[in-house]
Amino acid sequence: MQPYRSIFIIVLTLVSKSFTQDFNFSQFYNTPIIINPANTGRFDKDFRLGLIHRSAFNTYTNSALMADLNFYNTPLKTDKMGAGLYVFNDRQGNGQIGTNGFLLSGATHYSLDELQKHRLSFGLQLGMAFSTLNLSDAKFASDFDQTTNQFSSNTDKSNQMTNTTQFKSAFGLVYDLYFNKSVDVFLGFTAYNFLPSKQNYLTTNKSSTPIKIGLQLGMNYKLSNKIELSPTINFIQQASSKDLILGLNFSYYLINDPKTNHKTAITLGAWHRLQDAMIAYIGLKYNNFQIGFSYDITVSSLASAKGITAEFAKKSGAGAWEISLFYSGFLNRAIPNKTTVPCQTF
Repeated sequence: MQPYRSIFIIVLTLVSKSFTQDFNFSQFYNTPIIINPANTGRFDKDFRLGLIHRSAFNTYTNSALMADLNFYNTPLKTDKMGAGLYVFNDRQGNGQIGTNGFLLSGATHYSLDELQKHRLSFGLQLGMAFSTLNLSDAKFASDFDQTTNQFSSNTDKSNQMTNTTQFKSAFGLVYDLYFNKSVDVFLGFTAYNFLPSKQNYLTTNKSSTPIKIGLQLGMNYKLSNKIELSPTINFIQQASSKDLILGLNFSYYLINDPKTNHKTAITLGAWHRLQDAMIAYIGLKYNNFQIGFSYDITVSSLASAKGITAEFAKKSGAGAWEISLFYSGFLNRAIPNKTTVPCQTF
C-alpha cells in the first residue's frame, strides 16, 4: 500500500499549498499588472493587451488575460494615469481545485524632477475570486480495497463539491531612475491581499487569506543600438511559502529604427527559481507584437516524484511551460505637446 500512501501525501501537500499560496508565473516580467498594480499604464504607448498560459506537470494550468490603457489629461495633474483589468483561471489537481476571478487595476505616475529622471508610480487593484473544490474524483484511504489491491469507484462522492468566494486586493508602488538613454533601474513593492479577506473549503470556519509581499528589482542596459540586457529579481513571500526568481534576458535587435519605430528583436533568457527550477526563455518582438515561450526544468526533489507510481508518472512531466503573447500600440499616431520618455518594457 506504500505507493498509494505516497500519492495521497503528494496530493495533500499540493492541495494545502494551493490554499495558502496564489499562483505565480515564471515569466513574471511578462505579467506587469499581475506582479504590481503600479505597472498599470507604466509603458510608453497608449494601450497594451496580453495573454499568458502556464502548464505544470500536466495537471496544473494557469491562464491570465491582461489589458491596460493610458490617460494623459488627468485631474490629479500627474504625468499620466493608467487603468487596467486582468482575469485569470487556475486549475489544480486535474481540475479538482479551480479558481476564476478578475481584478480592476488603476495607477498614477509622477515625475519627481523636471528632467523626468526620477519617477514614482502608485497602483491599486480590487477584484473577486470564485473557487471550487471537487473531490468526486479524489482517492482516499477508505476507497482502497485490499482484496483487489485497487481503489473502489463505488463510493458516492456526488456531493463532495464546495464553492467559495474571496475578495482580492493589491497595492503597489514602483520607483524608476533613468541614468541616461542607455541605463534605467526600477524598484517595486507589492502587498497582495492587504485588505481583510477570508475563504473556506473543507470546514465551516473561514480562514484569513495570508498577505503576500512582493519585491521587484531590475535594470535595462542598452549596450548598443542592437544589444540590450535586462537583469531582474522577483521575490514573493506568502505565509511560509517563498519564491525567488533571478536572471536576465538578452535581446538582439535585427531592426531598431527610432525614426519609423520599426523593431525586430530576438530575446534569450536564463532564469533560476531558487531550490526549484532552471528556466529557459525565448521571445520574439516584431513592432507592436511580442511572443515568448519558457520552460521550467525542475531541479528540486519534485523532479523524481513522477517515478513513485505508474499512475503518478502518467500525470506528471519533467517541468512546466509557459507561452505569452502581447500587443501594444497607439490610439493616435501622435500625441501633441507630449514628450515620451522610454519606460521599462515588459
